[in-house]
Amino acid sequence: ARPRRDNRSNDRNDRHQPKENFEQKRARFLKDSDERLATLKRATESKRGGRGARRG
Repeated sequence: ARPRRDNRSNDRNDRHQPKENFEQKRARFLKDSDERLATLKRATESKRGGRGARRG
C-alpha cells in the first residue's frame, strides 16, 4: 500500500483519484514556472544592465 500523508482529505479523493497525482503535478508545475521566471528575470536584468539585480 502506498503511504498516506494526509488522512483528512484522502477519504474523499481516493475513490476518484489519488491525491498524490495532483500534488505532484502541482509541485512540478510550480517548480517549472519558478525556474522559468528566474531564467527570464536573469535574462532581462542582464540585458538592461542588471539594474536591481542582486550580484554578490
